[in-house]
Amino acid sequence: MPQFHFKVKGYANETGEFTESFPAESATILQLILQHWFNETLPNNLDIVSITNESGDLLVIDHLKRDIFDYYFIPSRNNKKYFHKKTDIQFMFFALESFFNNRSHDLEANLKEKNDDWKFVRGDFTGKNFTYKIDNAGLWRNLNWIGFWFAFSVVLLLMGVISGTMAGYVVFLIYFVALSLLNIAQLRRFRQYYLDNKEFEVRVSRADPVIHVRKGSWSQDIPKTEIKQITKYIHPPDDARMVAEYFTEIEFNNGNVLNLTCLMIQQIHVETKFANENIPFDVKLSSNGRLKRKTQLDRYFSAIKPVQALTA
Repeated sequence: MPQFHFKVKGYANETGEFTESFPAESATILQLILQHWFNETLPNNLDIVSITNESGDLLVIDHLKRDIFDYYFIPSRNNKKYFHKKTDIQFMFFALESFFNNRSHDLEANLKEKNDDWKFVRGDFTGKNFTYKIDNAGLWRNLNWIGFWFAFSVVLLLMGVISGTMAGYVVFLIYFVALSLLNIAQLRRFRQYYLDNKEFEVRVSRADPVIHVRKGSWSQDIPKTEIKQITKYIHPPDDARMVAEYFTEIEFNNGNVLNLTCLMIQQIHVETKFANENIPFDVKLSSNGRLKRKTQLDRYFSAIKPVQALTA
């Protein structure tokens, strides 16, 4: 009997957040699907089922609304091609039977071949990484704005020189100085964020009731139930100078603080990660974006051993 691996996503999970992958026979997977989707209480909190066969081919069934589903077949032999069909629940029997019996040609013949939205398909259905730390992508995402404004200020200064008049030169020089001061303020803010977050690695997602924090060789799991308050700081909406994201401060019941800055995680995703809990979430305006308090987790890390000691 061929073995498959499957994982599922519930509606309480955020996009790309699946369970672990479990080995199972086709009958077990079919029973799970029948229990959740083939009754009057459809969908029973089951959003997506992802099944992989021994060849590495992937069948994804994504519930859309009522009895309408998206069916995706992603063959392992081609990393830039997949097959898709949006139809009702009755097609599911054909899709599952074909996949379980290795009749990939039947799926390819009845689904439409596509190669667009590849990043979306792979990212949402193969699972995302919910571990966050300061990396090159986060630095570039924020520092590129500074590069843009610096280049723009240099262009203004050159325009002042080219204008050939003292008045024009002075005007453009004032703009150059103003934009340079803005860039310096941005760099100082990002330096503060970097120093605060550089030693930490945080894994947090919507369905996980725990925040997993790692600092060097030390690791600690902090239940979300121990969060006292979450405050997200944003720039004033009418301040056109500010283009950078700021940070989110998580305060725990014991007084410890964890800052999730824009260098670590895009701030638009933060609120989603705590949507399943009844935690006070506040949004405040900040004129300078400076951290209110440094990250401090001493009351958690003082009571644990390093990761090496735990695995020894």
